[in-house]
Amino acid sequence: MVNNMRLTREERQAGIYIKSLIIAKDNQGNIVRVMSPQACTLWVNDGASWLLDATIEPSEKNTSGIYATTKATEARKYLGTLCKVVLSGVVIEHETGARGQRARLLEVGK
Repeated sequence: MVNNMRLTREERQAGIYIKSLIIAKDNQGNIVRVMSPQACTLWVNDGASWLLDATIEPSEKNTSGIYATTKATEARKYLGTLCKVVLSGVVIEHETGARGQRARLLEVGK
């Protein structure tokens, strides 16, 4: 579990961001569903992790991609649990975060 939702410099350099996600768990505490509340998009479990692929590759000319932020205060604007995710593929950096082609759930906050 993530106790402190601050990112270290090393995490930021590794492409790790904060994202608000809706997390559903079973009676044993296992994650059974992950959803991005902004787009109502279900994440996929590949057996090892929860993943999401953008339908359109992000670029400087579009607004596509999976949005995540470096600041918990930004992520708290959305419904859900604050989580750490890693963005990969094409990643477009912004002032307070980034948009990525793919995202993988790393840690779920309390």
